Amino acid sequence: MKRFIIYLLLTVLATAAWAQKSEVRKLLRGGNREYRKEHYDEATTRYRKALSSDSTSIAGQYNLGNSLYRKGQKGNSVEKAPSFDEAAKHYSAAIANPKISDKQRSRAYHNRGNCRVQQGKADQEKAQELFGQAVQDYQEALKLDPKNEDTKYNLSLAKKLLRQQQQQNQGGGGNNDKNQDKKDQQQQQQHQHHRLRL
Repeated sequence: MKRFIIYLLLTVLATAAWAQKSEVRKLLRGGNREYRKEHYDEATTRYRKALSSDSTSIAGQYNLGNSLYRKGQKGNSVEKAPSFDEAAKHYSAAIANPKISDKQRSRAYHNRGNCRVQQGKADQEKAQELFGQAVQDYQEALKLDPKNEDTKYNLSLAKKLLRQQQQQNQGGGGNNDKNQDKKDQQQQQQHQHHRLRL
């Protein structure tokens, strides 16, 4: 009789765990559908619900980060910084998960670097620090996936933004340097929209 009760208890627990995983998968799939439709608020809500059921979900953390990043890109200036900041935190959670693959970890580093570039553009006081962190993130991503051309491009961009910020903080550079920096920045903004990838 004792064995039967233990068996019954284990069966109930296994069924509950399976039901929870099934619900998480359903929420993630729903979030993915909303994300593809560019309904980032709805996608964010579904990913948050999935994470409330399973806080260790790599897909939940990563996809929520993607949704928040896109929401920040589309949002007004008041919405952007908090979305990028929160997205970076979710990428950090995915990176810290011991079950994440190297390829997933590389993508999470890359995306966190993207967030930090966007944060640096929005916050001039912390720009130098944020651009430096972006450089580190891209370097970590390249250690895991050395052939990723988008990460190489973004690393180059982040280094350039960091140098420009350091020069600006030092008050250096003549008029010619400032004019060239403006032209470079305009070109970067044109290319960045296409090359800064999630």
